[in-house]
Amino acid sequence: MKRWMMAATLLLVSAGTVSAQTAPAASWTFGVTGGYGRTWVDEGQIGPGALIGAFADRRISRRTGLELSADYLRHKRSAGSSGYFEAKGNTTFLTGALIQRFGNDSADGHLLAGLTLGIHSGRAGFPVDNLISETESTQLGLMLGAGMSIRAGARSEVGPIVRIAMLRVDRDSDPAFAIMGAVRIGLRR
Repeated sequence: MKRWMMAATLLLVSAGTVSAQTAPAASWTFGVTGGYGRTWVDEGQIGPGALIGAFADRRISRRTGLELSADYLRHKRSAGSSGYFEAKGNTTFLTGALIQRFGNDSADGHLLAGLTLGIHSGRAGFPVDNLISETESTQLGLMLGAGMSIRAGARSEVGPIVRIAMLRVDRDSDPAFAIMGAVRIGLRR
């Protein structure tokens, strides 16, 4: 696993455009995120749910940027009529990531890798047996992702993103993994 993470980081850092072009002045993009995700603990999935968020992206060169984001992912797993395991809660991801872009200014794909802090709160257990536990945790982890930004106007962009969060787990009830898919809308400044 460590070799894979190291290879992904090297790819992001070394994948810049090799040319005689000069980088434009650094710019900012601010925006919102809306989508869907699914959360797992180390023993299985605890449910899907809605995702909302906000981000700020600072270009440090023509193809490389730093992004700060806050994403709120809900999860709910219902036992239905079976009475088995149920879970409900949310995780907030506070992420700082390095972004490497490919393409041009009108449409670019990008990869990202960075650190994330997962702040979780939820309930899980077996309600039929009256075995429900409340959990709260804050875990450090790694965020990996890919996406696309398509220019939608002189200063706006829109595009899909997919992210995977892998968090350190201290207890069985802590979220260990989340996959998120969303659409982002941003304003360039």
